[in-house]
Amino acid sequence: MSNIYNIGRITYQEAVRQSLFYIVLAVSTVLLLISPLFCLFAFGEEVSMMREVGMATITFAGMLIAILTASQVITNEIENLTAIMLLSKPVRRSEFIIGKFAGILFTILIAFLFLSMVFILTYWWKNGLPDIEANIKSGKYLTGSASVLKDTYSFFRTEIWLLAKGIYGCFLQVSILTSFAVILATYFSLVISGIGCFAILILGNISDYLYHSLSQGSSILITGLARIVSTLLPHFSLLNTSSLVTTQSTVSINYLLLTSFYTLIYVAFVLYITILIFSKREIK
Repeated sequence: MSNIYNIGRITYQEAVRQSLFYIVLAVSTVLLLISPLFCLFAFGEEVSMMREVGMATITFAGMLIAILTASQVITNEIENLTAIMLLSKPVRRSEFIIGKFAGILFTILIAFLFLSMVFILTYWWKNGLPDIEANIKSGKYLTGSASVLKDTYSFFRTEIWLLAKGIYGCFLQVSILTSFAVILATYFSLVISGIGCFAILILGNISDYLYHSLSQGSSILITGLARIVSTLLPHFSLLNTSSLVTTQSTVSINYLLLTSFYTLIYVAFVLYITILIFSKREIK
């Protein structure tokens, strides 16, 4: 366990030293700050579109950090034979993979927290602050019929809590993509790993559609293959709480627990496959 912690800590330190990490954060921050401008012509759907743009930006930033960091701390170490020095010590290959994954995921968590704070403040400035300004102009706060703290708390308890659930679903999706970034980084370059992760993202979002389209009116063999492929692919539609948040649908705690359990099992499965493959690879 100490080896996993040390590898994860070093991985995180290496990740946050990279200039690309801060470039991704800076660009994403700018996109979040100007996200209200993207919704000017949404014709009554400005708030929903702002939620969608914000959560999509955070998800995309997390995926980019996963791909870039995995390439830096796994692919480069293997190609530069730095990994040999680490694995020559009493460090198991399973500890190497799990430690790298944990360090990358913690880096993404820090990025998610920062970008979520930026998005929440931008969302409040666009949708919560105008109501407070309107109450100030109407004199409601002077008459005691309303309170700034009460209005702010009510907004955060409803709107921001809903956003937090959507962002959590985005983090679960990125966690699965990170496990794929790790397995791809053990064998392939940055470009191929990036293409692979984008492919997984697309296929994971249409996995249910693929199964129904391939199995409808097909033979038993095709239906069985479609079921296997659908089962192996991540079901991002299950984790896509951002779409529920956009339509202001109810997202229960039980649903979040279910998606968390699914993500945990799926990530554990991908990491197990990664360890099996990496344990048979000869690094030289």
